[in-house]
Amino acid sequence: MDKEITDRFIKDLETATSIDFFEMRVKDLTMGGGFLPRNLDYLRSQTVRKNIKKLEMDIASSSQKDYSKMRQDQLDDIKIKYAHLLS
Repeated sequence: MDKEITDRFIKDLETATSIDFFEMRVKDLTMGGGFLPRNLDYLRSQTVRKNIKKLEMDIASSSQKDYSKMRQDQLDDIKIKYAHLLS
């Protein structure tokens, strides 16, 4: 994998606020033969925390009940799936 592309993907991992985007970039890196950063678990846990905070803010600021319910479901799923990273 081209170093420039790898560097961009690593930057994406460091700044991601969506865990789905983060995991997509990890997959892209591994499939493309790029290296994963040594602090991958730390970056993943930080992304989960940012994603949770973003969802909580969306829920708190939304006046649409259906949208809030959808975001709450996403939040609950993330908290369950990534509970091991939140301890």
